[in-house]
Order: sequence, then structure tokens, then C-alpha cells
Amino acid sequence: MKYCQNCGIKLDDNANFCIECGGTAADNSGGAPSDYSSVSLLSANSVMDTVRDRAKSTLFLATLIVFTVMLSLTFMISLYNAVVTPTVRITIGGMVSFSASRVASLVTAVVGTAPNALILTGLWMTYRSANNDEQISTSGLSLIRVMLVILLVLLCVAFPIIILGLVLFLVGMDSISNQDLQYIFGSFFDGPVIRDDLSVLLITIIIILVIVAVFAIIYYAKAIGTVKSIKATIETNTVMGKISGFVAILAIIGGVFFALGTLISITESSLITLICDLSRAASFILFGSVLGNFKTRIEALK
Repeated sequence: MKYCQNCGIKLDDNANFCIECGGTAADNSGGAPSDYSSVSLLSANSVMDTVRDRAKSTLFLATLIVFTVMLSLTFMISLYNAVVTPTVRITIGGMVSFSASRVASLVTAVVGTAPNALILTGLWMTYRSANNDEQISTSGLSLIRVMLVILLVLLCVAFPIIILGLVLFLVGMDSISNQDLQYIFGSFFDGPVIRDDLSVLLITIIIILVIVAVFAIIYYAKAIGTVKSIKATIETNTVMGKISGFVAILAIIGGVFFALGTLISITESSLITLICDLSRAASFILFGSVLGNFKTRIEALK
């Protein structure tokens, strides 16, 4: 029986090199190399030290702080918009009266921020565990993964429904009167709605939505795989799976586009909205940087 001199795993008798790490194979009928346990322990410690170092780094903490600021401001803005929403009173049984439009706005504010709030909670749990616990807890990562799976499912349902609705509207547009088209799409045109121009606009929107849907679904699928790999790495003290560079790069690109869009419309935004939008852009860029840095460090241990 042959064993790898580097990592100690069992190899075929005719193997000359390790299929895992590329190390040299050696005959050892008595078992794995005598120094394998120390090599394995050193490797495990290196993996855990790298994970802990990245999870308690200043860059990761800055990402969490900026993410927290962005989410807090987003929720505050949503609540404010709910308060200033025109009131539509509904009375039930002549006794209970409430504003349906404001209730809907409040529900939208809560539901819209809840997934990111739970993801942020999982990130803070991981940061706290890396600073305080001997063994880093993976409960925060489990929470993040569950939320990412839910968001992926929602995307897979929502995008096809929206795209199909636009396609059906485009196909049946001939049966809609010019007056109705003007009422629905008049804000998109300087003058009267021209059917050919509207068709081009709808086709463009459909194409953009398809592209966004593809990238969003791939992004979330790879993000789920990345969280799974990090969780398995922590639990086994061994580099497991693969950290997605696609997620890191797309996050940074998304952050840059958010920043550019915010700066372009800076004169039309209030101060709090400007801070919220810039913090959103910064959180994407910081997150991509953290993930890219972690990918480089952890893959160097393979």
C-alpha cells in the first residue's frame, strides 16, 4: 500500500503521485507516514486560522457596519414613505377603520428588508463567533444559506411570471385601445404613444429582464454553493468545495454600477437617500473584496 508523503492519504499501489495534493507517493506497509498526524494537524490549524483571520478582519467588520447602515436607512425610508402614503380608509363592521394603503406600505417595508436583515444577522453571528469561540459556529452560515435558497426560489418564480406577462401583453397589444395604452405608458413618451415604439420598448425590457434573470439565478446558486463550502471547511478543518470568484466579481461590478447610478442622479436625491444608495454600493464592493480575499487565502492552502 502506498501513501502520500505530503498529506498521508491512501493511494493505489501503482500511483507515483498523490491525486489530491500532487505529493510524492511512498511505500509504507505499516500505514501512513509517522509524521502524518502532525502534518494533518498543522494543515487543519492553518485552515482554521485562515478562516478565523478573515472572519474577524477589519475589512469584514467594515462590510458588516456599512451593510447595517444601508439596511437601517432602507427600512427608515420605507417607513417614511408608508407614513406619507395617501390615506385610503377602509371600515369593517362600522367599528374598525384603518389605512389600507399605509398598511400595504408597512408590510412592503418589513417584507422587503427581512431577507437581508436575516442574512446580516447570520454574518454578525459568524463575526461574533470568530472573535469569541474556540470553534467557529456555523449556525450563522446555515441561516444565510436558508435565506439565499428562499431568495433563489422566489427569483425562479417571479422572473418567469413577469417575463411571461410582458410577452403576453406584447402579443395581445393589438386588442388594446390607443387611449388605454396612453394611460398606461404615457409617462414613458413625450407625446402620444406609438405602437411600434412601444413594441421596441417592451422587447428591450424583456431582453434585459432575461439577462438579469440569468445572472441573478447563477449568482444566487453560486452564492449558496460558496456558503456551503465555507460551512463545510469550518466543520471539517479542511478546505472543502469551491469559493465562487463569479460571486465576488459580480458583487464588485454591481457595487460600481450602484455608485455610478447614484452619482448621476445625485442632484435629485435627498441626503438620506444619497447616503443609503452609496452605502448599498459600498457594501457590495466590500463584500466582493472580502470574498475574493478569502478565496485567495483559502485556496492557497489546498
